[in-house]
Amino acid sequence: MSLVDEILSWQPGPDDAGNYPVKLLVSDGQGGQAVGEYTLEVAEPVAAVFTSTPPAAGAEGETYSYQPVVERPASRMLSFFLDEGFDPRRDQRRH
Repeated sequence: MSLVDEILSWQPGPDDAGNYPVKLLVSDGQGGQAVGEYTLEVAEPVAAVFTSTPPAAGAEGETYSYQPVVERPASRMLSFFLDEGFDPRRDQRRH
């Protein structure tokens, strides 16, 4: 955790799920102080789930298109990457 310009921040990693006690002390520089305490709960990661079925067939000369539908936690942004796909320059024709 870091405190910069009165902003407490931390980006939990994949193994940081759990409860963390946090204690903040604020001072007005003239002897006045206050203490704030709370527990920060970092939830276990929840994986996204594909809920659509891609078309398994295409036709020669026609564009193949598939827009996946994915169920995810509302607070998570998703990024899509093509991990493995057919490349006619690399792959042999499959029958």
